[in-house]
Amino acid sequence: MVDRSWTGRTRGGRFGNAVFAALIRSPLHPLASILLFFVSLYYVFASPKGTRASFDLADRLGLGGSLRRRFRFAWRHNRMFGTLLIDRYSILSGLAHRYEIERPPKAVLEPLQRKRGMLFLSAHLGSWEAMAHLLAHEETAPIHLAMHAGLQAELRPLLEGSRAFRVLVTDGSPSSAAAIVQAIRDGEIVAMMGDRRFLDEGVEVDFLGAPARLPIGPYAVAAAAKAPVFLTFAVRTGRRRYRFLTEEFGELAYRDRSNKEADHIRWAQRFAHRLEDLLREYPTQWGNFFSLWDETARVS
Repeated sequence: MVDRSWTGRTRGGRFGNAVFAALIRSPLHPLASILLFFVSLYYVFASPKGTRASFDLADRLGLGGSLRRRFRFAWRHNRMFGTLLIDRYSILSGLAHRYEIERPPKAVLEPLQRKRGMLFLSAHLGSWEAMAHLLAHEETAPIHLAMHAGLQAELRPLLEGSRAFRVLVTDGSPSSAAAIVQAIRDGEIVAMMGDRRFLDEGVEVDFLGAPARLPIGPYAVAAAAKAPVFLTFAVRTGRRRYRFLTEEFGELAYRDRSNKEADHIRWAQRFAHRLEDLLREYPTQWGNFFSLWDETARVS
């Protein structure tokens, strides 16, 4: 299996992100959307690896076919990624009042309002910032986002002004994992991503019809903290509109501590199946531009 673990960098780098951030804060903020049209088109041709990943995703979701359809999907994928990025900067820059975030039924939010330690299991799908903004106005425990050190450095100027959540920097070391576990044991909420590995060998699961490796970190943390796990996402449903989705994943406990990998595979496979459902509904909102699959498993 080819190593598809993430390196920690975001698309566009610090300079590109800074340009969009500056536009959003200025009276010229409508230009961000115009610039995005050309930037997304640029990435389709200037990033062959990312475009191949978009082609692969389109094929696995049954949205590929002709080269024209693949390129169209790749452009839409890049443009949506940029749109979500603009929304991220807007929300973190104090412009969240411009957005409408659909609140789920009260019964859905009640488990999240018990002010007990828990883990939010999410993915790079939609907008975590929109979700955190909604939850900041609910009676929940303090919320932390486990974030790779490199990404946190790129977003630090905006993150420092956010009151919706705090950041737990992780470098994949046992000490950073212990800090996450401790935050949950202290009665707080920690969000982790289940679709991207970083210094994590992961486990192999079936994902969109082929073997792929997903991280085990969220499951190991939840089992160690003996905390309930909730799947949580905020997906974009229109211009400046998001929908908050959450469902209970359960409390995780190892069946056989001498064979933890079997449980990691079982939990990661459950997550993969749910992510498949969401990708079929929101195919361009997945912020991954590298393939999780081995080249030999590419759809023909």
